[in-house]
Amino acid sequence: MMKYFLPLLSSFFIFGCNKIEFGYKQVAPRVVINRLDDSFDFKSDRFNQIRLQVDSDFKKNQKDVAKAVHKNLDELLVLSESKNLAATDFNKNFESLHATQKYLIDLFKPSFEEVLNSLSKEEFDHLNNFSKEKFTEAEKLISNKEDYFEKQISSFENVMDFLFDSSTDEQVRLYKKFLEDNYSFSVYQVDVRRRFMQNFEAKLPTKDQLIDYTLKYYSGDPSIRLPEHEKKQQAFLNFFFELEYQIWKSTNDKQKIFFKKKIDSLIEEFSKLEK
Repeated sequence: MMKYFLPLLSSFFIFGCNKIEFGYKQVAPRVVINRLDDSFDFKSDRFNQIRLQVDSDFKKNQKDVAKAVHKNLDELLVLSESKNLAATDFNKNFESLHATQKYLIDLFKPSFEEVLNSLSKEEFDHLNNFSKEKFTEAEKLISNKEDYFEKQISSFENVMDFLFDSSTDEQVRLYKKFLEDNYSFSVYQVDVRRRFMQNFEAKLPTKDQLIDYTLKYYSGDPSIRLPEHEKKQQAFLNFFFELEYQIWKSTNDKQKIFFKKKIDSLIEEFSKLEK
């Protein structure tokens, strides 16, 4: 479920901060349940049960989710105002975001349990086939470097437009170099997702283990990673922290002013969800 929920929070930013409250209350629950249904193909009774649980979790956790995101936005604002930034500061910010990710997973644990406790063989088979299709699509995209980079750069420019009102040629160059330096990790990530499905299937007979493993996977718990994966993950993150630092260092005054206004407006909108 968090595979869909966490990107949704980011998508609300892209759609416009004035729609965040509506997006959380009205759009997010429907999108999550529909995408879950795409993955598992629930029968009508199961679909209704899971929909009720997802709706319940979104309503119950509204204030807690808003406060958690608000806290991260406050930290980002403080980070942006620092006079002596270093790549390690972005590492600390990532650790805070990771803690929020785990917290959100825990908040929505009842929805995970509703899906997984009664998972049928037919639902798993559909998930397995659905996942294989997605893996094939991802491999096909990544195998064409030019198309893959073009899509990633387009997404990067959209984020920069939203947060900074624009991106400079130098910032795009920095991101393209990051993609080139970490292309092998992007390829490797498909194998990581495939391995998750293998472990997921192996744990099907014991639902407690299945739920625990799934929660740890989506919360980014390093305890379930292979040593090789952990090493590659850390190397990638080090590149990413350096990228964030270099991009921030390259921002001009106009971009910084726009960024502060944007974060302030997001904080204001998420504050509405805390009431």
